[in-house]
Amino acid sequence: MQIIDLQNNTILKEKYNNVELSIFYSKYIDTETYPNLRNNALRMMSLFGSTYTCEHIFSRMKIVKSKTRARLTDIHLENSLRIASSQIQPNIKKLVREKHCQFSH
Repeated sequence: MQIIDLQNNTILKEKYNNVELSIFYSKYIDTETYPNLRNNALRMMSLFGSTYTCEHIFSRMKIVKSKTRARLTDIHLENSLRIASSQIQPNIKKLVREKHCQFSH
């Protein structure tokens, strides 16, 4: 019934044709009117994002854990993968500026 109601709603038809699918379901399909439709659509969209993330991390793991680095512990591998898959760009100048060097006596 929710799909039939959605198909007969001309305002939502126009929105569907003019915006991205993820924006359409998250912004224009409300939980009160279309609860099952919205939940199923958002669940389906999240599957593809998580699959991409898993494949991306697996590819990074193959690079990080090579023959020369085969003795990595789980903790070191997890930390290396976190760094390798992060989108955060380090501020090298700030890190260098805040580094306290220890001079030999």
